[in-house]
Amino acid sequence: MKRAVAALGNAATPEEQSTAVQKLGALAPQLLGLRDVAIAADAIAALDRLLPTAKDPKLLEAIDQSALALSERALVERLVHRLGEQRVPPEEREALVAAVAALASLSMGLVLDAFLAAPVDLRAPYRGAVRKAADRALEPLQGRLADQDPQVVAAAAEFVGLTGSPQAVTLLIPLLRHPSEFVREAALLGLAEAGGREIARPAMPALKDESVAVRAAAARAVAAGGDPTSSTVLIRRVEQEPDEGVQAELLRAIGRLGAREALDVLARYAEPGGVMHRRSATVRAAAVDGLRHIARPEARGLLELYSKDKEPAVRKAAEAGLK
Repeated sequence: MKRAVAALGNAATPEEQSTAVQKLGALAPQLLGLRDVAIAADAIAALDRLLPTAKDPKLLEAIDQSALALSERALVERLVHRLGEQRVPPEEREALVAAVAALASLSMGLVLDAFLAAPVDLRAPYRGAVRKAADRALEPLQGRLADQDPQVVAAAAEFVGLTGSPQAVTLLIPLLRHPSEFVREAALLGLAEAGGREIARPAMPALKDESVAVRAAAARAVAAGGDPTSSTVLIRRVEQEPDEGVQAELLRAIGRLGAREALDVLARYAEPGGVMHRRSATVRAAAVDGLRHIARPEARGLLELYSKDKEPAVRKAAEAGLK
C-alpha cells in the first residue's frame, strides 16, 4: 500500500501518473479495510498534490475515481478525529491537513463540530485544514452561517475568514449586525483574516459596540484593512475608549496603519503619565509596540528610550521593536 502511494509521488509522465492513480484506486477497498488513517491520508494528499498540474483528461478522470473510492464517510470521520489528536508526528499531521482539506465538501461539517468540541489550545490543526482547503471549504460552511446556535455561527464565520476567499468578505459583513456578540467578534476576526481595503469601512461602526471583545476585534479588522485614512477614526476612538484592552488594540492598529499623525499619538500614550493619572503598562506597551511600525528616526529614538523603562511590559515591547 505504501509502495502504491510512493509510486504516485515518483510518477513523472501523464501515462505513469494515470497507471499509479488507477492502481491506488484499485487498492482503495483494501486501504479502507486496513483502517490505517496515516496511509489513507498520504494517499488522498498525494492525489490532491497531483490535481493542480494534471491536464490529461484520462488522468483527471482517474484521480476523480480514486478520490471518490477513498471518500467513504467513516474514513473522513477517522481523518478528522485523528487530526485533532495531540501526539501526531509532524509528517502525518501535514498529510492529515492536506487530506481533510482535499475532502472539504465532506469534511468541513465534521471539522466545525470537532473544532467546537476541542479545547482552545488544540484547535490549530482544524484551522490549518480550513486554510489549506481555501475556496473548497466555502460552500459547506455557508449553510452553517445561518445556524440557530451562535457558537456554530461564530466558528463558521472564523472558518470563512480563514479560507482567504474573495467571497468571504461578502458573507461576513451581514454578520456584523448579528444579535450575538460571539458572532460579531468572529465575523470581525474573519474579516481581519481575509484582509483587503474594503473591510475597513464596514468594520468601523463596531468600534462603538457594547461588547469589549467586539470593539477589540473591530480595531484589528480596521488595521488589517491597511488603509492609513482609517487612522482618523481610530485616533478619535482611542480618546473615548474606556477599556484599556481595547485602547491597546486601537494603539497597535494606529501603529500598523502608520499615518502621518500616528507618531504623535503613540508617543503620547507611551508616556507614563502624571501623578494624578498614571497610564497603565498595558496601554503604554501597546503604544510602544505600535511605534515599531513607524519608519522614522523619532520612533526609533523612542524605542531606544523605552527599552530602559521600569515597566517590564514596556521594556519588552521596545526591545522587540528594536530587533
